[in-house]
Amino acid sequence: MAGEPSIGYQLKGDLKDFKCHDFKFQQVSLRICYAYHQLDDHVTFVYVGTRENFYDMVKCHLYD
Repeated sequence: MAGEPSIGYQLKGDLKDFKCHDFKFQQVSLRICYAYHQLDDHVTFVYVGTRENFYDMVKCHLYD
């Protein structure tokens, strides 16, 4: 993702304002959820974790 914030895929439903990107770190599959703000060219990171219960955890961090 370094240098290319639009690399992720757009989410749907109540997470439609966010993108997600899958990657591996030390042999562990991880996923990151973020928002790319094109107008002022910055990224807001929401959550990083394993794929298990990922979207539930994202929603917990956003809406709780």
